[in-house]
Amino acid sequence: WHYLRSFVLLLIANAIGVGITYIIKTCVLLVLRKRFFKGLYRFNVPGGNIMYLILETWNIGLTAGIALIRMAILLLISAFYIGRLDTPCFAEGVGTVFGVSMDAYPVNFRKDILMHEAHR
Repeated sequence: WHYLRSFVLLLIANAIGVGITYIIKTCVLLVLRKRFFKGLYRFNVPGGNIMYLILETWNIGLTAGIALIRMAILLLISAFYIGRLDTPCFAEGVGTVFGVSMDAYPVNFRKDILMHEAHR
């Protein structure tokens, strides 16, 4: 279908870009870990600190991207359920399509809390 072609090509391009970025990050980390660490011991402290700084900036970028994606998912869920008066917008079970939850973060957050509470 030529209507969806540009959208699918954009998705494929994004997936290839994320995949290449992940492969580059993994290869760089393998090299840097062997160069700056021996087990859990840092024998090159400034290099290890720079590596940690690079990882933190990477995680800040990922966090912003994940927040934008989650915002888009929540907007889609609210758009699908805007006409339903019988259920609240963010009730249990809202946002599940064929048994798969579109937004699994609240469930994962509850699991994490229970795991930490159980191991106190």
